[in-house]
Amino acid sequence: MYLKQLVINGFKSFADRTRVELRPGIVAIVGPNGCGKSNIVDAIRWVLGEQSAKALRGGNMHDVIFSGTDKRKPLTFCEVELVFADCEKELGTAFHEISILRRVSRDDSSEYFLNGKACRLKDIQRLFMDTGVGRVSYSFMVQGQIDQILSANPADRRSLFEEAAGITRYKTQRKEALGKLTLVEQNLARVTDVLDELTRQINTLKRQAAALAEREQMLNECKTQRGELQLRVEEQQQQIFSTRSAKESTETNIKYSHARIQDLNERNLGIDQEITGIRAQQNELEARIAGDGNQQAQHAGDLNSVEELFRSRQAEFEKLNADLSALESSLAQEREALLLAENEITRSRATVTNIEVDLRSSEIRHSELANRVAQLRNEQNALRSRHEEALAYAEQRRQAQAQAQSEIEQAKEQAKVLVNQFREQQQAITQLDRQVARTTAQLTMLQQLQAKFEGFSEGAKAILKGEINELVPAGTPKTLNALIEIKEKIYTNAIELLLGSNNDTICLGAGTPLAQLLIELADRNLDSATLALPELSPLSTLHSPPSTTLPDFLVPANSLIAVKNENYTAQVRALFERCFVCDDAEQFIEFWRERKDFDFLLVATLNGELIDCRGTLRTASNKTKTNSAFQREAEMVALKQQAQVENDKLTEANERAMALQAQMDENEMRIEELRTQAATIAQELSAINADERNAAKALENA
Repeated sequence: MYLKQLVINGFKSFADRTRVELRPGIVAIVGPNGCGKSNIVDAIRWVLGEQSAKALRGGNMHDVIFSGTDKRKPLTFCEVELVFADCEKELGTAFHEISILRRVSRDDSSEYFLNGKACRLKDIQRLFMDTGVGRVSYSFMVQGQIDQILSANPADRRSLFEEAAGITRYKTQRKEALGKLTLVEQNLARVTDVLDELTRQINTLKRQAAALAEREQMLNECKTQRGELQLRVEEQQQQIFSTRSAKESTETNIKYSHARIQDLNERNLGIDQEITGIRAQQNELEARIAGDGNQQAQHAGDLNSVEELFRSRQAEFEKLNADLSALESSLAQEREALLLAENEITRSRATVTNIEVDLRSSEIRHSELANRVAQLRNEQNALRSRHEEALAYAEQRRQAQAQAQSEIEQAKEQAKVLVNQFREQQQAITQLDRQVARTTAQLTMLQQLQAKFEGFSEGAKAILKGEINELVPAGTPKTLNALIEIKEKIYTNAIELLLGSNNDTICLGAGTPLAQLLIELADRNLDSATLALPELSPLSTLHSPPSTTLPDFLVPANSLIAVKNENYTAQVRALFERCFVCDDAEQFIEFWRERKDFDFLLVATLNGELIDCRGTLRTASNKTKTNSAFQREAEMVALKQQAQVENDKLTEANERAMALQAQMDENEMRIEELRTQAATIAQELSAINADERNAAKALENA
């Protein structure tokens, strides 16, 4: 399979439709800076599904569409097409050529086409899976990616090996299958939870329905009894009102009769008094008539007048008697009416008594009804109280639901913050991991160079590797960098300058057959080697004090080193006899001019200059020594320290990442708990709303 053709239209700098034919023999695309070479690679990555505008050196996906110039208008869309040939075997298709096209417009529409038919990005990714072709596969290596791969940890490089081995497809299918199984398990868990909750709700509703039917039946019976009692109370009240009206009318008639009787009695009394007065006058007149006969004649006229008066009075008396008789007759009638009224009153009183008895019975029944009404009112109040409590509890649960929702939102915000922190920490871990890998690789490389005795002659390598074991036992020869410990790092260059060509000196143990060793090296045609033998060391001059008092800027080289193995002290220190280190060459030259008799062999400066006792001065070199065993040893020590520091930082970063992961898990658990709580509250509110409707109906009926 090979890429046969690339068609670019409106992508970045390709304003016109451009067709690139990749025929056999084309191995590279060359051109000056800015001609669009990188845009071709970006186009290939883009059509294969690159979703990051930053990876395409843009701010957003619209930046890949030709944005126009001073003389040309911007385009509304762009498209790129790749044509692969001889791909039947690699892609497992029946087509000799495969065409892939991607089109994006400024209205945010994005389309993929496979052999001219619309498809999904997932279809294209599956088609090229395990072929090495993809937006992040090893087929496309952009600038700096090879260095990232070399410095990456094994876990990062594993994806490339898996892609090359052809197992990415199966891992992807396995991941998708596991994801689907996880979703199925989650759905089953949700279905189980829903079934359990529905079962609890059904049981609760059954209990509530049974209790509600009984209470509705009792309530209907109470309503029926209340209606009957109310009708009876109204009838009794009507009878009481009628009886009271009749009683009041009778009492009014009795009062009127008593008043008439009293008036008649008073009139009778007046008439009796008048009759008594007239009779008294008649008696007086009769007495006067009988007592004074003489005056009878005189008073005959008076008698006539009196008789006239008497007759008139008699007529008046008779009239009064007639009136009295009439009054007596009327009084008798009134008395008879009074008796009738009294009888009626008696009957009315009996009726009232009966009515009062019935009223008491009605009052008793009314009291019972009132008690029942009070009971119903108590029940109504209890229902209203329960209704209010339910409303209060519902409001409380609504507040709890709002609080839970608010806490969920806060937890989600916290989750976003934690995710961002975790991603930043992961990026920091990745960078630290790469730095540790890079440092470890450098340290390993230096250790390998040290183990291979890089920089030593072939003869020295043969001795150090134990290839002449019969003459020099393995482990007895030592290199100077293995025996010397430079007390301060700033003197490393100066020590190397003093050693010069003796940097690769090998210190042999006592009793080494030197003659046979030289013959063996010559027979093997090996390069020369610098050997330090104990019997050749100038033991008499070791540690001899200088003949002149040294200035502060001049330090003996032997005071700057420490020998790690006492058996090789003489051999090592003999190499630094009469050697010194100073800060500046001019200072020593001035000192030497004043002390012509100063006994020294070599003087090295911290600036890299070397002064010989023969009067020569070698200036500092601008080239950095990289093959020096001492430099490698010092660099290895520094790298070990750096690796330790970086490992500590990586450990701390991993611990922080684990802590963030724990916080994220805890926050996720909290969100799940709050969601469960919110769902429970919602179910409770649903049940409360149903109870509230039932209670409202019960209150309305009550």
